[in-house]
Amino acid sequence: MVELFIAINSLDDLDVQEYPKGKDPDDDETDDVIDELGFENGFVLHYITYLFLLRRGSEVLLKYLKWKRIPKAQNFKKQLFDIYNQINS
Repeated sequence: MVELFIAINSLDDLDVQEYPKGKDPDDDETDDVIDELGFENGFVLHYITYLFLLRRGSEVLLKYLKWKRIPKAQNFKKQLFDIYNQINS
């Protein structure tokens, strides 16, 4: 579990929003930069959820990531599976 946590937090390209082609937001709709203040309460639940869904399968995990509006969900899913497979090999 610790290895999964460390590996997920080392991913650096997850702060980019995805928008359909031609649907870029207006200047007043873009995301603001938020200072990082450490871990939120219950942050471990995210990783437990990822681990549970990784064990359930690819489509279940992708559906959850899209529901949570994770940017580049398909890429993040692949990275999670790569990390999971490295830890379990």
